Amino acid sequence: QGIDHNVCFRPIHMEAPIPDPAVLVREASNSLRQEISAESGAEGRHAPGPPALLRGFSGADLNNKVGLCDLILRALSSHTGWSSITDAGALQVKDVSGASGNKTYKVTPPAEVQASPPAVALHERPSDHDEGLMRRMSAACNALAGAGVAPERLAEGGDWFIEAWDALGELPKDGALWGELLARVHQVPIDWFEEFRAELDPKNYGEVGGTTPPGSHAWIFFARGILRDHPGCLKEPDLFAEWADPGPIGPVHPAAKRVVTLHGDFHPGNTVYLGPDRGMQCVDFEFTCVGGAIWDLSFAYACCGGRLDRAKTFLTSYLTALGQDPNSWMELALDACLGMM
Repeated sequence: QGIDHNVCFRPIHMEAPIPDPAVLVREASNSLRQEISAESGAEGRHAPGPPALLRGFSGADLNNKVGLCDLILRALSSHTGWSSITDAGALQVKDVSGASGNKTYKVTPPAEVQASPPAVALHERPSDHDEGLMRRMSAACNALAGAGVAPERLAEGGDWFIEAWDALGELPKDGALWGELLARVHQVPIDWFEEFRAELDPKNYGEVGGTTPPGSHAWIFFARGILRDHPGCLKEPDLFAEWADPGPIGPVHPAAKRVVTLHGDFHPGNTVYLGPDRGMQCVDFEFTCVGGAIWDLSFAYACCGGRLDRAKTFLTSYLTALGQDPNSWMELALDACLGMM
């Protein structure tokens, strides 16, 4: 389940000026920000405040239930219901960790306590918590939560964080909801990523001399540090430039060509269902950054398993939610197929 893997990472901090692509990104996002501001106002949404920062718990043994519950109660001391709990042992703790080696716990208050949120997820990253990655993922989560497409992050420390747990259980088998969710993710304003773009761009740490296009798939790899640790084509500027630009197989459909907030790992296992009134949210922002919409679209299209009926439902819902012509879904599907290359 995706909620088992709702974990966080971050990029390396480098002192460098914002590169020219950031200017292009800001210009490209002006109309998008206006649209989202209007939509958010209409729905009464507001951006969540920054998560509470607790010091002194990094490196703590969270396999110890007493220590884990103590951390939860300290972190949620200002939240309704949680502040009334005096016995840490009364909390219900369930290990829902995935296979990554990091730990995730679902923590629920006693049945008689009416708490908000009704449950939380505590994520521990004892061996994978690079400061830059953790910071970027916190910013990404805050940006997406402000748009209602991610759970709110409530508290964090050096190698752990706590998020609201509102999932209701099994995902509905409805590709339309999935398409709508991705459209909402892609409408999140992209300015949250500005400060991280310079840190991640290899141009600013001396590997390549060229410029990475704002919509390039390369940003996904930069975000997770894959090319930083294994430079490969970065050492050859001409080769890198050719790889970073899809050229003739690049997207043509207007929806696929946009520079947007990318989830980066958008598949059913990284989504949760909140009920008929709230729809779906996405989790696990390990690769979240800003880049070409075609990345998420291709990733999601591949998850349709070669079923054209599923792809049609997903893509028509996505286009409708964006206010674009749903009848153009076949053109978008072709872009997605080529994007998988």
